[in-house]
Amino acid sequence: MIPIRNAVPSRYPPVVTWILIATNCLVFLFQDSLSPDELELFLGQFALIPARYSEAFAGDTDLAALDFVPFFTMMFLHGGWLHLILNMWTLWLFGPAIEDRLGHGRYLAFYLACGLAASAAHVMFNPTSIVPALGASGAIAGILGTYRRLFPLAPCRRGGPDPVHPAVLRSPRIRLYRSLVPDSGFAVDDGPLVTSCQRRRRVVGPCRRVHSGIRAWPAAGPIRTALPSLLPGRRRARL
Repeated sequence: MIPIRNAVPSRYPPVVTWILIATNCLVFLFQDSLSPDELELFLGQFALIPARYSEAFAGDTDLAALDFVPFFTMMFLHGGWLHLILNMWTLWLFGPAIEDRLGHGRYLAFYLACGLAASAAHVMFNPTSIVPALGASGAIAGILGTYRRLFPLAPCRRGGPDPVHPAVLRSPRIRLYRSLVPDSGFAVDDGPLVTSCQRRRRVVGPCRRVHSGIRAWPAAGPIRTALPSLLPGRRRARL
């Protein structure tokens, strides 16, 4: 499912996030206006090509300071409309909360640092690649990781079709899981899935009600009597 709304409120306007989104869109519009030959030259100069740097590190060629510019510029290039929309949508949803927490200057520095780190990691793990690498995914991944770290329990409203195929819900493993864990959130056979709010509640439900669920099983037997001694009531973690 696709996230459509962030539940963390912002105190100040996310000016830096707006500027980053506008810059990425303007650069992509410029890319889209180039001819195929011009685009190839443009990407060869501003996209990240790892093989260029591995040869330099081996001592075969020399690099100037401007040759390291693609480590920075590649995070403002995109390979198509879908690539741009998904990245900018994610930045629009989760960037304002991080910018509000870090401040405008530190947020911008953190965003660029994540993009540079992603560029360096790509060169490190793909040293012989001659395919130009481009995209803001590395920088946005840093924003997502920070959002998860700062707001671990913040809900996110989602929409769109559920990615779980009905055939998966009819598999023997899911049937066994449903028989062992009550209210697991999976649909019964071919029935419709519960709503997203109910599904979020039921993800935590099995963990919270495992003790009461086992007590309710008619054939629990020894497990029912042994579980209270294994999980003391006052020290049991509450979710």
